[in-house]
Amino acid sequence: MNHWKFLLWFLGLLGVLYFDHDLLLWMAEHRMSFLDEFMMFLTDFGLLFGVILFGVALFEEKLHRQLILVILAFLVALEVSYLLKMGFQVPRPYEMWEIAALKGAEGFSFPSMHASFIFAALPFFKSRKLRRWWWTWAVFASLVAFSRVYVGVHYVSDVLVGGLLGYGIGSFLYYLEKVHGFTDWLGGHIKDRFEVRRQLGHAGLGMMIVFLIYLDLVSSGVLLLALLVGGILVLLSLFMELPIVEPILQYFERPHHRKRFPGRGSFFMVLGALLAVILFEKNVAMAAIAVMALGDSVTNIFGRYFGEVKLPYNPKKTVDGALLGVGAGTLAAFFFVPFHVALIGSFCAMFVETLDLKIGIEIDDNVLVPLVAGCVMGLL
Repeated sequence: MNHWKFLLWFLGLLGVLYFDHDLLLWMAEHRMSFLDEFMMFLTDFGLLFGVILFGVALFEEKLHRQLILVILAFLVALEVSYLLKMGFQVPRPYEMWEIAALKGAEGFSFPSMHASFIFAALPFFKSRKLRRWWWTWAVFASLVAFSRVYVGVHYVSDVLVGGLLGYGIGSFLYYLEKVHGFTDWLGGHIKDRFEVRRQLGHAGLGMMIVFLIYLDLVSSGVLLLALLVGGILVLLSLFMELPIVEPILQYFERPHHRKRFPGRGSFFMVLGALLAVILFEKNVAMAAIAVMALGDSVTNIFGRYFGEVKLPYNPKKTVDGALLGVGAGTLAAFFFVPFHVALIGSFCAMFVETLDLKIGIEIDDNVLVPLVAGCVMGLL
């Protein structure tokens, strides 16, 4: 039976590839004005709202291990689809044909990162607590993917392959969870080591910001608004326990920060991202934030738990942790800038991170790292 399903999918994909241009042209000629704004909203913000609601649902249902695994599925789907884009380098439809697009988009067309990203979450709705929402997410994901074709920035084959890719990645990770107890091992490991859990949350949030900037869903204005809302939540959290916010703080925030500056890590991460977006051109800003998200997290995790060679000028840091952080930051930044630029920028940022700089007060790494990385990469 599975062989027949695979054959049908394969034949369907071949058919879509053959009629790709005709399908897109027909779509462009039969747009309906009352749908245009809705599809523009879906293609711009549907992904953001969907992910936020999904994350809140997982957290409210206390599916913390699944939340970690879904973040991993999102990141892997983004990485793989981006690599495929760079490999195939298929131009956008409106660049090849006389097709009127409702908006433009950066980068290449094949496959759709939107579709890959959002369909990566679908397999996790097979879990008992989320099963009733499977069809809701499937329809929502399909609408977001369809909106990319409707506005004219993707072919049908782009979203079809992107969706299958994301679903396949999510299914593979769900298989590891169900058959091999992958999340049991990972969740137990993280639960026992609070700092690992905190750094994984740090990396996930940082890469989410990078992804949203890449898709032009987040600008300096949106980041500024997020910073203002976050500041209000910080002040309120000092005096009361806020629904949803308090459980997240308990799970990810250091106890002494919760008393003095609840949500400090996220607040300064958004501030660092805002400064990067304001000060640097888009690719450099994304590379700098990626160094902060992955390089800083890897340095902390490996340096704290596996590092053995202490830095002579800062015994709290390790040589092996810093070097692994440079490697992770370089790979993350390499998606947006040349390799040598990524390497030098990551090295300089990780070096400054090991200094624990203070100017009257301690300078938070989430601000310092992207600023140093961005300045160095911008000059190269």
